[in-house]
Amino acid sequence: MRIDYEMLLTAVIAAIVIAIADFGAVSKSFDSLSDELAAFRQSEAYRQYAAFKSKESSFWADLKGEKTAGGDLADVLKDAPANENPAAATNAPAPAAASKISGPVKYLMVGDSMMLVGFGPALENSLLKQPGASVVREGAYSTGLNRIDYFDWFTKTDELIARHRPDVLIVMFGANDGQGIVDRAGKTSEFGSAGWSEAYRQRVAVYLARVAPKVKKIYWVGNPIAGSDSFTEKFSVMNPIYKAEIAKFPNAVFVDTWERFAVNGVYRQSIPDDNGLWQIAKQSDGVHVTDFGGAIMTGLVIREIAKDIEPK
Repeated sequence: MRIDYEMLLTAVIAAIVIAIADFGAVSKSFDSLSDELAAFRQSEAYRQYAAFKSKESSFWADLKGEKTAGGDLADVLKDAPANENPAAATNAPAPAAASKISGPVKYLMVGDSMMLVGFGPALENSLLKQPGASVVREGAYSTGLNRIDYFDWFTKTDELIARHRPDVLIVMFGANDGQGIVDRAGKTSEFGSAGWSEAYRQRVAVYLARVAPKVKKIYWVGNPIAGSDSFTEKFSVMNPIYKAEIAKFPNAVFVDTWERFAVNGVYRQSIPDDNGLWQIAKQSDGVHVTDFGGAIMTGLVIREIAKDIEPK
């Protein structure tokens, strides 16, 4: 037994010595590798790679709406009203209350991806059923009233109105606007702050003041309740801003869609139509609507429009 113990002890000591020796070699290898990596990071090849990755990340951040706004707002918001008088935004008289609109009616629909899938196509098809009606539908993914350095809906809407001369403007924004924003003074505010709400209110006020005098009627479609806490929070802030600013314009109407996509006040992906038939109304992201959901939203808008359109 003594011989075995001594052999075992000798083997252990030998293993420790070898391990120490190997560790020193490995450590030197790591030190060498670290020096090589440091040298590579200073090379032109690495700088080009880093620049490419930075541009790529910036592109996708813009596309997804994750980047804090940083555009030059001077041209768009230079006349943003500091008071509650909407006419101050464009030095134009506040629009008078519109009477009934006689057909045939020319419609212009503008907004984010909600105008491109689900809701927008359904509403366009419904409007085209009116005798002699014409519809121009313009949407752009990942856009809104916030990141005008990425896509400027203020100028774009002006251009579309000048080109098509619509009687009615139908608007829907918000899904991409719940991110950092820059106010007319150049100050950046993050979503959820009082500064953000005021800066976004300015955007909505300026947009309405620019377009309201140029059309007979505006229908601003609010965002329905969402299937995620994040978007529900965002829309809970934005919808009241839309509603409050729209109330200042006699020819503008806010179309509330929130409760129609809820069951007993709670979000449900499937809801019943007016006949009690339950189907999936929201896509998996909880924001965009399915064709079924688009038809339900369309019904809400058409009911409001019917109050203002005289049959031909």
